[in-house]
Amino acid sequence: MLPLMAPRRCAQSRARREMSCLPPDTISVLGSQITVDAEAIADGLGLTVETLRQEMDAGRIAAVAETGIDEDDGRLRLTFRHGTRIWRIIRLVDGTLVDERTAGPGPGQVAEGPETVRDAKRAS
Repeated sequence: MLPLMAPRRCAQSRARREMSCLPPDTISVLGSQITVDAEAIADGLGLTVETLRQEMDAGRIAAVAETGIDEDDGRLRLTFRHGTRIWRIIRLVDGTLVDERTAGPGPGQVAEGPETVRDAKRAS
């Protein structure tokens, strides 16, 4: 397991996106195996643990792990998707875990991709 330092201040809020720090034991990394606390994933996606398990069994939870290269070497980004909800854990080089939640499109908007939302009227 990689040593993780105590989280530093990282609370931030943006329109339709929220960030905060997570406890270091939320994830563990051993070699190429990454383990994430089920309660944290469920909370990040706005689900109960039981619903998370059911949705995972049904294949409705998508997960991607990315490791940084070059100037991002030492960083890790885990992305979980369920419907229009996206939850990311980003482990910074110093071991801080950042919790980033993105809500789906609001009323009258459509999602064009994981990061882009625009007005539905312009989408047609």
